[in-house]
Amino acid sequence: MTSPRGPHLSKQQVSSGLKALVRAGPPALWSDQTRPLFDLPAVKRRLVDHSDPDGPKVVREVLEVGLERLPSQEYRDLLRVVLGLDPAAEGLSARKRRDMAGANFRGGTSPVTAGTIRQYHEPRALDLLASSLLVLDAEGDFDALQHPPVPQPPGKRST
Repeated sequence: MTSPRGPHLSKQQVSSGLKALVRAGPPALWSDQTRPLFDLPAVKRRLVDHSDPDGPKVVREVLEVGLERLPSQEYRDLLRVVLGLDPAAEGLSARKRRDMAGANFRGGTSPVTAGTIRQYHEPRALDLLASSLLVLDAEGDFDALQHPPVPQPPGKRST
């Protein structure tokens, strides 16, 4: 299926890019494995091409908006760590990021192992994020989320 902007991404392609980011961390944003993240329409609208130096910054911004749409705060927190978006997790290996996510899971009140994160919670959270990113693009509302409309004074109607 194609659109004026090119082929639509599948959930599997977005998930694949997210999994590659988990494995290698944010420095991998320039790798071929994370390319589907650059192909998200919300990213493409802001970049000239894949070599744009702002690419990783834009991908991170889009990921953050997608994360905010997740219904589960514990999965938002988990993904910020395992994806390396949390400053405390930057530069850590995937194993150490999963250890950190497990220790802080459910606010640290019910820690889980890195294995439980990797095998159970991470796949579910990544699946939700992939769906969130695709819905975000399908709705075309990324710009509206980043730049909400200016509220109108009482009694005025928006046009």
